[in-house]
Amino acid sequence: LRDKASMFKFFTYMLVPATLCWHSAAETDSWESLLERVDIQVQQRYSNLTLTKIEVLACKNYMCFNSAHHAMKDPREAGFMRVVYTPPGMTSPNVAVSINLTTPASMSFSYNTLPFVEDNRTQEFPPESKITFESAWSMVRSAVHNVNVTQVTWRRPLHPCVSEDLYQFNLQDIVPHHGAVISVGTVSRKTCYGFATQQVDSAYCLKDWKPDCAGVTASGQSISIIAINV
Repeated sequence: LRDKASMFKFFTYMLVPATLCWHSAAETDSWESLLERVDIQVQQRYSNLTLTKIEVLACKNYMCFNSAHHAMKDPREAGFMRVVYTPPGMTSPNVAVSINLTTPASMSFSYNTLPFVEDNRTQEFPPESKITFESAWSMVRSAVHNVNVTQVTWRRPLHPCVSEDLYQFNLQDIVPHHGAVISVGTVSRKTCYGFATQQVDSAYCLKDWKPDCAGVTASGQSISIIAINV
């Protein structure tokens, strides 16, 4: 999992910024429809490149500053989103789109030559399973009562025991015996603590990275509920 220092190191090297005002975020039906608009803008601005999404991040404050103290109860409370695009199988060049979700909504584009690290190549977005940010958030709420989220990211962490793209939720509070990160697998549809959602058949993963799942699937079935005291 990334720390704040490494996360914001990427922003230090942003090049060629541009800003585009658009409709209020409240006018979009979902994050997925908003991201469709972003895709179109990126394709138009960088038509000389073949780019695919590698990460989508959302939080409450601009650039996720002080996010640990400004958590969200649901997607409507998000105020900032960052979307990163890379050529297939490559980490550079890359394009970062920073989106202000508050009114008036706007987005800025950056072309970067330094590699975008810590994420593996992702599959298509939205996922073939049709799990959305909102439905993944509902699955997390079903697994952990009274949950507050500081950051949610669609990504595939660069780790040998990660088997699929994830909706990864950073929680404001630690869940006893489980930690402060919970992920929803876009293929397995499992809700698991950390980022291991399926058992990977390797000695390393079998020993140290067994999935710690809450038993909640996309169908809403649950066999394990843990409450956070607030």
